[in-house]
Amino acid sequence: MNYKIKNDIKNNMVVVSVTVEKRLSDKQKRIKVRASHVEEYLNKNYKPPKNYVLGSMLTLNQTVDNQYDDLCELDWKFELIRTTPKVKARNKTTTTPEE
Repeated sequence: MNYKIKNDIKNNMVVVSVTVEKRLSDKQKRIKVRASHVEEYLNKNYKPPKNYVLGSMLTLNQTVDNQYDDLCELDWKFELIRTTPKVKARNKTTTTPEE
């Protein structure tokens, strides 16, 4: 099972691609990867770029399944929400003129 995470800053997205090998016989273990598994993996192994926060999943109802050829590789898309950088408050010091 392979997970690939790609930032798409231009479209404000993170794309997670999951790939599994096709099950060739009934003796091989059947693998299913659901949206909840992908979300859990992303939360453990991904840190958003500076000034961004990970948003919600945009593609929900998908399942990778090694039983079928067309379901051995799928992409899940997540929002990347831009945050404004925090501005540090500066203490203004004023000098009073001496007389």
